[in-house]
Amino acid sequence: MARTLAMFTDTSLCIGCRACQVACKQWNELPSEQPEWTGSYQNHATFTDKTYRLVRFMEKPQPNGELAWLLMSDVCKHCAQAGCLDACPTGAIYRTEFGTVNINQDVCNGCRYCVSSCPFGVVSFNHDTGRANKCTFCNDRIHNGLGPACAKTCPTDSIQFGFRDELVPKAQKRVAALKELGYKDAQLYGADSNGPLGGLNAFFLLLDRPATYQLPEKPLLPQRNVKVDSLLAVGSALGMVLNARNTVAAAMSLVVTMVSLAVIYLLLEAYLVAAIQIMVYAGAIVVLFLFVVMLLNLRSDDFAPGRARLSRLAGALLGVFTVGEVVRHWGALPAPPPLPEGFGGYRAVGIALYTDYVLLVEMASLLLTAAIVGALILAKRKID
Repeated sequence: MARTLAMFTDTSLCIGCRACQVACKQWNELPSEQPEWTGSYQNHATFTDKTYRLVRFMEKPQPNGELAWLLMSDVCKHCAQAGCLDACPTGAIYRTEFGTVNINQDVCNGCRYCVSSCPFGVVSFNHDTGRANKCTFCNDRIHNGLGPACAKTCPTDSIQFGFRDELVPKAQKRVAALKELGYKDAQLYGADSNGPLGGLNAFFLLLDRPATYQLPEKPLLPQRNVKVDSLLAVGSALGMVLNARNTVAAAMSLVVTMVSLAVIYLLLEAYLVAAIQIMVYAGAIVVLFLFVVMLLNLRSDDFAPGRARLSRLAGALLGVFTVGEVVRHWGALPAPPPLPEGFGGYRAVGIALYTDYVLLVEMASLLLTAAIVGALILAKRKID
């Protein structure tokens, strides 16, 4: 792997000119946006799918009654332990040989897991394309020996780009110099490779606490809690089953809860792909429940050769669903073929079903299992 490239932003040199923000838009061919009132000179409150670099304006009251201006040009941190990279189910988000983190637009399925997994709120969803977007450190430029457009444009050298092992010592010397000048709160944010998220490849020199710059004091990855959350979820489900009057009521209440959550997601258009997956899981619960009922109620003499083969096929299909879950969550899926023209509707859902073909296999296996189990149960009733 090549030496890690990084970006060092010295906020003490930022003058808030927004040259970096404009250069980013020009190079990436991003359209302009209608400014919004933020209570300061800052023209956007957060990153968007059309704003990869955001100049923040902070006003901090001083003991003498005056205001201190704190300016920072914010950008994607390209974390060493990137939450978006960990959360991506299709492999669309990848790390380059320079340590930067990018999104392959041809593979992204618009699930938005990366949006909720970024502790800095950097990744944004593009409703026009149905995909996620963020800063790439001008990936095309750095692979051709050029620096990012923002760093090239900065008139005060507040934004510096280069090799991380060279920039960090330089930043540490700058902090020491500022403290000698009386800036006692001067500090580096994200420079320590042993710190939160393994260090940031876009790190900052701050003149105040990180929270003042709208940065988390100790950024954490939400998916690090998945084991504890999963155990709590399983415990809740078991408690519901044990406290229900019968297993049918328990299973149905769980399904109703999941379907309700999926409907909310669909109405909000926030997590369309998650809604599909929740519906699939709800269907899996119903099918598994019916499968168990079938096995418990069918007598051995009911298993004629034809019905025995059908029951084995139903079990095999449930096995396909289980293997699909393992592959989709833990395996590396190959890149899908190009998306056909005119693939519209709920585009995020369409792209998800097209690219996450394992999910389609799971859905097909559940439908076939439900059909087979239903047929066997009806056959049992006719025998009785």
